[in-house]
Amino acid sequence: MNVDIRHLRAFLTVAAEQNFTRAAERLHITQPTLSVIIRDLETALNVKLFDRTTRSVNLTVAGRYLLPDARRMVRDMERTLADIRSITDLEQGSVKLAVLPSIATSLVPAALASFCRQYPAIDIQIIDCPADGIIAAVEASDADLGITVLTPELAAGYSTTLLAQDALVAVLPAAHPLAQNSAVTWKALGAESLIAMRTGTSVRHLMDKNAILATWNLQVAFEVSYMSSAIALTQAGLGIAVLPSLGVGSLDETELSVRPLLEPRITRQIALIQRKDRWIPPAAEAFKATLQSLSLYADEPGER
Repeated sequence: MNVDIRHLRAFLTVAAEQNFTRAAERLHITQPTLSVIIRDLETALNVKLFDRTTRSVNLTVAGRYLLPDARRMVRDMERTLADIRSITDLEQGSVKLAVLPSIATSLVPAALASFCRQYPAIDIQIIDCPADGIIAAVEASDADLGITVLTPELAAGYSTTLLAQDALVAVLPAAHPLAQNSAVTWKALGAESLIAMRTGTSVRHLMDKNAILATWNLQVAFEVSYMSSAIALTQAGLGIAVLPSLGVGSLDETELSVRPLLEPRITRQIALIQRKDRWIPPAAEAFKATLQSLSLYADEPGER
């Protein structure tokens, strides 16, 4: 007997419910039918997968060993089937997008609004996370597409499409003396408490790449993972935050001021990335096209 996805789904459901009656109800089959499916699976594998008593159903050592691979196989099969069904048209499907928080609040909303008007039935899942999380999500295929800062390493290892460019800026209380200037230099931050993004974020990568902290002897008072945290700390008067310009366009400047950071001016290129060795579903291709149509690089072909 060959093991198929029906056997694996039944196995996973029993493992999750730890009860054959509840598992059968979830699968919309009778308990005797479920018992036969599990028995056939155990026969095919020549192992016992569950220890059964009148009160409990528990995985055996072999069952625990099978569990992660069964989850992966079912997940991969379900994703493949869903992708194949969406080939014919875009009336169904999904897009999984991993994106920097600064982009999730700037470029992405307009693209989503346009895409959802055109394809209202497509499911959109957004993972907003720091740069290191985006690479991990795309590499593990937890995301079809990622939007992050383009680096030489990413350009070499992934298919990339340029979307925008921004620069690092200083976010400071509106009443701060430096807010009276049209721009702020890194040197001027030497006497200030700095609110910095943590290692692993795109902003910190750029600062470290340019040796900003060491060159200007900047004092980091707080390290955070998300821009919202940095903004809240700045609003509380705890320091000056260094953030990307795309992420602060909607700030209320009655409380906070945003000033360009100069000498040097540090910019970053924002790109959409995808694995070169992985086919992405039509819905993701359509969303990619929507992003490109709204890109600041729309007039210059940016795909590599």
